[in-house]
Amino acid sequence: MRTAPAVQVPVGGGLHWRRFVSWTGGAAGAALVAWFVQLLRTPALSEMNMSTAAAAAVGAVLGVLAARRYMKLPEGLLAWTGTCWSWCPRRVSEAQPLSQAAREGELQVLLDFGPALLMLMRLAPPGTRPHRVWMVLTREQVGPTWHALRAAIYSRRPTTDEPAAPPR
Repeated sequence: MRTAPAVQVPVGGGLHWRRFVSWTGGAAGAALVAWFVQLLRTPALSEMNMSTAAAAAVGAVLGVLAARRYMKLPEGLLAWTGTCWSWCPRRVSEAQPLSQAAREGELQVLLDFGPALLMLMRLAPPGTRPHRVWMVLTREQVGPTWHALRAAIYSRRPTTDEPAAPPR
């Protein structure tokens, strides 16, 4: 049985992802504020209520910091060679060829919504700690290579004695 053909997909920050993070963070923040207001309306503010309110405030701050970090996803080129996945960041110096900047890794689909994928790529070159790249890809963003990308993601990996399919 043949493996999926080679495919390359440009990965960008994603407008839909930024909207999703904004709406989710806004909804969580609004729920915390509403809960905090209800807590302050209780007649007797006990020590437990005050510590719970402080924990909610710390949680809200941490939520804002996390949303800021994940608001902008990395840009680059995701490629399936027919045998392995590779990632090449877009901000590569002009002097360095793309083949040297690309790093192989393990791609994992975390959420598959049909027209959108949330994926995590773990890049682990020998001798260094693993680096994780989060990416969101949509059918609109990828365009006509969407089917080839999904086929590569969900295809079985080739064995050592099996040749990869030629690129299309």
